[in-house]
Amino acid sequence: MSPPTTENYTQPAECKYASENLPTIPGSKFSTLVPLYQEDHHGSDMSKILESCCSTSIWFYEDPQPCTAVCTASSDAKAQDVQYCLNAREVNYGGDGIANAVNYAAHMIIMQAGHPVPGTFPTVAYIGLEDPRYLYVVIGAIKAGYKALWLSREQNANALGNPGLDSKSIGGYEALYQQDFLSEDFTPFTTPLPWSDLALPRVYVQIAGLDILRDDGLVYAEALEESGVEVKLDVYPGMPHGHFNIWPHLKQSIKSQEDTIWHIGWLLRQELPRERVNELVARMI
Repeated sequence: MSPPTTENYTQPAECKYASENLPTIPGSKFSTLVPLYQEDHHGSDMSKILESCCSTSIWFYEDPQPCTAVCTASSDAKAQDVQYCLNAREVNYGGDGIANAVNYAAHMIIMQAGHPVPGTFPTVAYIGLEDPRYLYVVIGAIKAGYKALWLSREQNANALGNPGLDSKSIGGYEALYQQDFLSEDFTPFTTPLPWSDLALPRVYVQIAGLDILRDDGLVYAEALEESGVEVKLDVYPGMPHGHFNIWPHLKQSIKSQEDTIWHIGWLLRQELPRERVNELVARMI
């Protein structure tokens, strides 16, 4: 396909809203879709950036205007390299803002610490404010091949919006439960059998950014994926434990409920259309 005819070819006005509905391109498993209109960098010439990041080939999707550049790659690893390169240059591409932030964090960790030796999963830590950036760094570290230090038990020990689930109450629950930390009934991490031998089913995990148990979910999802289990993970930055029950009308809570219903279908391999799920949740609340 021929490139756009506009000067700099990356900021055509007719493409301003095209990034809100990127096309689905058959056979684009290892491709990265880049909206040609970049709101945060309007007026910049992205041609050199695309040429340097998209090392294999670039073509343009015209529907009806050439508003999307497609960077093709030969493997998932090479596609991630493309996305790391775009993240470093603060260029938005196909996917939501959380996905882009996670990819950027992974890129920065690799830039600073390098690629870890396969199978070693060294530990990194991020000490910062209790805001969405911590969650992006933790998941980005996992994506980059690192383990993120387990900090939520301290970081969210007394976070606002967690009634009945702060550090004091957690200690009370553990005292009453009197659990055996080494028992398989308490944690799957003590089982003598490799998880890869257990034929585990699909798993869906939801994580709230201000939850004292946040990192429990992250570590569990990471361990399952390392063992070859199909895992879907959704995160809700800035939300406390049980936010969908406490404040069901918040935007993140509504999304959490929609995600839950849709993923029940995914777990059963009987997915509902997202539009249908949204209608069901709208009636519930």
